[in-house]
Amino acid sequence: QRLHALSEAEVLDLRTCGVDDAHRQSLLIFRQVCRVNAHRFGLGAALFATASKASHSCRPNCRMIECGDALEIVALHQLAASELVSISYISEEQVLLKDTESRRDYLWEKHCFICRCERCSSPD
Repeated sequence: QRLHALSEAEVLDLRTCGVDDAHRQSLLIFRQVCRVNAHRFGLGAALFATASKASHSCRPNCRMIECGDALEIVALHQLAASELVSISYISEEQVLLKDTESRRDYLWEKHCFICRCERCSSPD
């Protein structure tokens, strides 16, 4: 399994594009942050000050909706005052419906973490 969010080709691209060592490290970190925290938006992806900090759950209590040039977090049910806002980082519904191992594999590959949400911590 990979230990970083970028493929070897992406890291090599940074080495061959003429960026000096000092800036290359900053670009590498930026690309890793984007890979893990950016949300699909329009035809690309974007980092949002609030939405990019939302926690993941395989049984989320909120979802993201594109609204023009903004991204809205919408509750799926009434949230308790102490309840943490969670969204699913799994964008493909068929993956979200799969077993724990499949969801964890997807999240490791796409977002570089092993899910320990309530659903993944319970037997399938």
